[in-house]
Amino acid sequence: MDSTTLVLDQDYIDNTYDELGQLYISLDKDPLIFGPKRLTGKIAEARAMLQRCERVFLQVSHDLHRFSRAHRIEETKLKLSKDNLFANDPETRAGKNVADREAIATMKLHDQVKEVHRLDVAVQDLKALLLVVKAKRADLRDTQGRLRDQIRLCQEEIGLGGRWGSQRPNAPDLPDKNTTSADLDAIDRLLASVEGETHLGPLEEAEEEAEEEAEEEAEEEAEEEAEEEAEEEAEEQNLPEEDGAPSGALVVGGVALDFKEESDGVPRGLAPSSTEDEVEAFLQGGPESTPAPKKKQLVVGEDDLAGILDAFD
Repeated sequence: MDSTTLVLDQDYIDNTYDELGQLYISLDKDPLIFGPKRLTGKIAEARAMLQRCERVFLQVSHDLHRFSRAHRIEETKLKLSKDNLFANDPETRAGKNVADREAIATMKLHDQVKEVHRLDVAVQDLKALLLVVKAKRADLRDTQGRLRDQIRLCQEEIGLGGRWGSQRPNAPDLPDKNTTSADLDAIDRLLASVEGETHLGPLEEAEEEAEEEAEEEAEEEAEEEAEEEAEEEAEEQNLPEEDGAPSGALVVGGVALDFKEESDGVPRGLAPSSTEDEVEAFLQGGPESTPAPKKKQLVVGEDDLAGILDAFD
């Protein structure tokens, strides 16, 4: 490999610095309000930037290796050429001291000295560029770690009752506004205009009040149910009169049982046509369902018949 073919352009170094400066991701102060898609987008963006930084790192490392190798080769050639001049060149050996001989040899090897110096500058530039690439790679890895921390904190906040916001995933960041003394004065005036304060009770008192309200509602429902049951029982006891039944008649099973009106100071009772036993029998199942008593049959034998005839005689 000829060292003259290795050329490190200054534009290449400047463009690399500009590209590394654009590999930057801004983190949201409150990522929960933007939703999970914004976080996943930033994670993918950080990964893409880190991959690009890795490619730049490999390219710069490769260039540094090539230029360092060429620089070492040229340094070796220059040393051998100087030693040859010191040993065989009469003009170089005619120098009064070592410094004079070194200066004479350097002037004769002018082109080789310039090439070594050019390669040395290129190596130093690539080493500096490589340090910047390493720093940017470390910064992007730190950004990835911060994004993981934000995801963990969002999960903890959701566990405490937080919710993902309704902002668009690609919503622009809100500009930061520094608080000034005028803003603080406006807040003070607003607070001074408030006449009263609203004191919120602790959470335990609110829970006790809710339980008391629930108990009162349950008691009211129980009372309403008891009143409805009492009204139904009263309606069942007060049976309605059948159409066409006489006043004061008791309607049982669709049959009107007539009562006598009170007359001559005698309290009214059941009509002679229906006794109390008949009414009870009717209520228990009706006169048709009451079985009639069986008649006993008298069985008379021959001896009994002869005894009866003798008694008549």
